[in-house]
Amino acid sequence: MKAEALTGKSDVLTKARKTWAGKLEREIAQALKDLNFLEVVFRIDFARKEAFGENGVDRICFMISTNPGEPVKDRQKWYPAVSCPESCLPSRLFWLTRMRRRP
Repeated sequence: MKAEALTGKSDVLTKARKTWAGKLEREIAQALKDLNFLEVVFRIDFARKEAFGENGVDRICFMISTNPGEPVKDRQKWYPAVSCPESCLPSRLFWLTRMRRRP
């Protein structure tokens, strides 16, 4: 019974994340275009983990291509030396979209 409850709740969380991911993708892509990354492709990909964790069962990857013809790559693999832990990237991207809205 506990596994069924966790599965149900994780499915609700996944659905909410995917809904917000679409909005965030559009906002981040537009913010990057405003910074003159005119051919940018930004995507948020989801994969399901094999086991439940404290943050659900989703593995979320921020995928980006900033140059025409360049394949979309996982941000973590593209910038492995960046001293930004995975948890701070969504925060930085959020503030990037907020800065774009200033007059």
